[in-house]
Amino acid sequence: MVCSVGVRRISLLITLQFVSGTAAFAPPACLRLKRPLSVVSPTRPLCTGQRSLGALKCAIKDIESWEAEFGTLKAPPEAVAARDKTDLFGGFGDMVKGMMGGSDEQTIQASRETEAVRNGPDAGVPLLDGYEIVAEYPHTPESFTQGLWWCEEEQKMYEGSGGTDFSHGTRLSRYDLETGEVEMGRQLPNKFFGEGIVGLGDKVYQLTWRTKVGFVYDRRSMELIGQWKYDYEGWGMTTDGKSLIVSDGTATLHYLDPETLQETKTVVARIKGFKSNQMAPLRRLNDLQYIKGDIYANIWESDRIAVIDPDTGVVWRMIECKGLVDESDPWIQRFSKSDRCLNGLAYDAKGERLFVTGKLWTTIYQIKELPGKGDQMKERAANPYGG
Repeated sequence: MVCSVGVRRISLLITLQFVSGTAAFAPPACLRLKRPLSVVSPTRPLCTGQRSLGALKCAIKDIESWEAEFGTLKAPPEAVAARDKTDLFGGFGDMVKGMMGGSDEQTIQASRETEAVRNGPDAGVPLLDGYEIVAEYPHTPESFTQGLWWCEEEQKMYEGSGGTDFSHGTRLSRYDLETGEVEMGRQLPNKFFGEGIVGLGDKVYQLTWRTKVGFVYDRRSMELIGQWKYDYEGWGMTTDGKSLIVSDGTATLHYLDPETLQETKTVVARIKGFKSNQMAPLRRLNDLQYIKGDIYANIWESDRIAVIDPDTGVVWRMIECKGLVDESDPWIQRFSKSDRCLNGLAYDAKGERLFVTGKLWTTIYQIKELPGKGDQMKERAANPYGG
């Protein structure tokens, strides 16, 4: 979900062409930059398409109009956590966090997850499946992918991307899967680093990273219609049709009411270790996708997809996706392994198609799971991060 650097600088390097009062991005002459990334011109256009596709059409609002629209909304409600504040450990954790100015928040969260796993259900070492590539589709290489969502009604792909110095910025876009042509999108102001997205009904929801603000859009027009706050980092998001399910980079999954956007419960992902023979929290959960009663989760900096029981949090199988990206591609080699990692899950329920991609990848892959075809070395199978 995050960049490999400690502080992520977000640059919006844009060239805007005003067409009938709507700002459109100028297409690039060439995707492959000849000059070093560190000296990219500030006028470099951001709406870049697949190399073989030529220019993409974009209808994305300019920053100024977005900011004006954003400012007209009422202040978002304060975040409300589902955890019982009277819980002994939780209350103690809150006290310690207050005394330490929040500096030990991650340690407190990790301890809370470990305690939840200790008191939760047991399970066996997860199965390890392989994959088979069914089809390949173009993906904008400069998209720092943070979330994918397939819209059944429109038969279109939605994507949320984060803004980095080497990406095309923080965006929400809708495009044709076959051609990669962008039909409509939103460019967020540079103070927001976009994260996971999901659609439910006529709305699309988008997370941001450390600004801890989520946005709600009208799906058809992509007009901003709402926002909400939360008290954790935003990473990935999916829905089971009733709740929004959000990851925050830890092992915790947050369930939100899609109307009130208040948290209703949390579930901690847990996995059985082969050597320890004990359950432990599965952390670094990134983009999410709800498929046939399970939550599929990317794991940051891993080539694995975890399949999680949404009620218990138990990881009962993993999908090995090693080898999907061509590591010899000069474009891919520009970036660190952290910045080009697997991230992005979408599912076409009607066609039973599973789509996966990664940050800065040139391709979206439709894959088929192959039961039991992963690396069956028990030590490796029990390691959610691969290796």
